Amino acid sequence: MIDKGGVRVDWSRPEPPMSVALRKAVDGLHKGSGVWHEDLRRRLGQELRARWHVPDTAAAAEVRVVVVARLAAVLESFGDDRLAGVFWAAFNVGLPRDEENAKLAGRFARLGISRTKCDEQRELFTRRIKESLSRPLPPLSPAELAAARALLEPPPARPVSHVVEAFADLPGYVLARFPEERVRMPFAGKELLIAALGECGNWCCVFTDDEALSEYAKALGQQWSSVRSCSGREAAQAAVRHSAGLLVNPNAAFGGGTERMLSLPLDTVREIAGTREA
Repeated sequence: MIDKGGVRVDWSRPEPPMSVALRKAVDGLHKGSGVWHEDLRRRLGQELRARWHVPDTAAAAEVRVVVVARLAAVLESFGDDRLAGVFWAAFNVGLPRDEENAKLAGRFARLGISRTKCDEQRELFTRRIKESLSRPLPPLSPAELAAARALLEPPPARPVSHVVEAFADLPGYVLARFPEERVRMPFAGKELLIAALGECGNWCCVFTDDEALSEYAKALGQQWSSVRSCSGREAAQAAVRHSAGLLVNPNAAFGGGTERMLSLPLDTVREIAGTREA
């Protein structure tokens, strides 16, 4: 048993028997644009389409939905939400449709996790897909297909607000906007990365975009082993469990980047999390 990216797997066990064509189809799912490949139907091949119950008459968009539903079932089999970020980046699900995400290297680069670890987990995902094909799969349910369509929806655009709105009522602005904001939250292993600042209390850092996260990692050296994408409310709930405030987009350079930084003390974090004490 070897630990691959946080999940123990028996790599001494041979892969399940399958045809060359089926193995090639599974091995190629992550390549290039992933599920957004311009001819996903052809890439799947006849055998994988049959195993996954892809209708012969399905349009390209519906083929993609079926593939994502099957991938979601494989992800669920791990029972570990920490793998979701790398998993969906590997297959290009739920990410902006831009040039950087059109290649696997670009998608993994945005995660703030070592490429080696990403590749190890991706190999594990591919292995688990092959194992799932060793037994007949039932047709997908309407609920599974609906969930897959939701996963394929593009990330919501951030609301554009005039800067005056924030200065006029900063607390209201934060409480209204931050809970639904998508943020990146660094972890050290299974634990939330917490900075203990003595009398100033405990704080954890979150980042609203890849650029801010990358700048911080370059300045201080990457001190985390994984990064999870979550809502501001979910980040606040995690911070509350550690009695910590949130530093949003902290900048490591003295006096630099403060226009993007926001500190949310524990009382505010509790309110965002919906756990404000009476």
